[in-house]
Amino acid sequence: MKRNAPSPLKLITALILVITLLLTAVSCGIELPPPDLSGTDSVTNRLLESDKIPEFDTSLFSSVELSFLSYYYKDLEDNDTLAEKTVAAWVEFCGEVDTADKEAVTLNLIDCYIYAIGDRYAFFRTPDESEDYSQDLSGNFVGIGVSVIREDREMTVEVISVEVDAPADRAGIKAGDFIVAVNGERIEDLGTLNMINKIKGEAGTEVSVTVLRGEEEITFTMTREHISETTVTYSMIAGGEVGYIKITGFKGNTAAQFINAVDSIEAEGAEAVIFDLRGNPGGLLDAVCNMLSYLVPDGTKIASFSNGKKPVYASSGSGKLEDKDHVLDIPAVVLCNSSSASASELFAGAMRDYNDWGILEATIAGEVTFKKGIMQSELSIGRKGHTLTLTVALYNPPSGENFHEVGVIPDVLIPAPEEDADRAETDELYINTALGILGYNND
Repeated sequence: MKRNAPSPLKLITALILVITLLLTAVSCGIELPPPDLSGTDSVTNRLLESDKIPEFDTSLFSSVELSFLSYYYKDLEDNDTLAEKTVAAWVEFCGEVDTADKEAVTLNLIDCYIYAIGDRYAFFRTPDESEDYSQDLSGNFVGIGVSVIREDREMTVEVISVEVDAPADRAGIKAGDFIVAVNGERIEDLGTLNMINKIKGEAGTEVSVTVLRGEEEITFTMTREHISETTVTYSMIAGGEVGYIKITGFKGNTAAQFINAVDSIEAEGAEAVIFDLRGNPGGLLDAVCNMLSYLVPDGTKIASFSNGKKPVYASSGSGKLEDKDHVLDIPAVVLCNSSSASASELFAGAMRDYNDWGILEATIAGEVTFKKGIMQSELSIGRKGHTLTLTVALYNPPSGENFHEVGVIPDVLIPAPEEDADRAETDELYINTALGILGYNND
């Protein structure tokens, strides 16, 4: 949990919250007065009274506390309990934090408060982290064109995909490579996050990346460039009769790529389609709502959102969603697995509802999904560029049946592959199952 900070924060004199709903089709700006929890019943004041907590930025911490009080999707525990849990987390996780570094103390204390609340999807970001996060969600960034998974405990950064014709692809980096050094600095010295950040930089600048492939280390030198991430790919299979559309995320540019993919397979005469959501961690609900809206008639319910109050509904052609005269009129199979999460689960759940309602023909196949039916929002905290992501609501497919902690259960179950299973064999199993459902062979 420990985080380091380079320099002390100045006190923030105002709180400006700008909410971008990461999993809805709505965003709005809200300006609040400066947080003043002095003399009130607050966690902030209890921490000030604790002899175990060093000096911290009370204004920034109060802003985070007020944000949770204002927007968290369910009731918080009482302040005594939250303060006790925050102090306990500080004692357990933050013993090595420099107590003279007020910024480091504040960042770590906020992390402890989030830990005490128990919102596993909440995260407080520094200005640099916020900028990186926003860029990642947009689908457009400067870099070498790799997607990675970082594992802090194992101290590994694994390449899971490489953008076609991006610098990494042209240099020869492959999925399955482990990045072990950047510009000669080793991962064990930098840590995983710092190493990933060093790969980023300005367009036109060079970066050297060393990967471990098998037992061999290989160093590649590349020039960073602007990249538009490809989150949707498509092809024709089964003798050109079935369209196969793979969706790896839901980002700012995903809906446009999806619409192009659907239009393309239809133009090539597809008689059926497979939507592959395996391994898709989710993303922007704006994106998935626009994509679903493209498949169904105007006025069709897409999703609902609720934080215990009256649900808010989104429907196709509502003005905030993609309003095009298009309806999917060929049978579909949606492939999912236990890593299909969040917006992926909404897509799968919605397709099942549309099948049940007779709007389109769709079958869900694969494993039970990730089981995340709650949505997060990103709040801008103060004027320095800090942001807070926290859970604000439940979100549901058109039927209104929430799948949080339940998952979307496939119509056709496909056994989970063994841990050491060959990826190509797993892909073949899933695609052949989908083709069988549609009445085709993969010739």
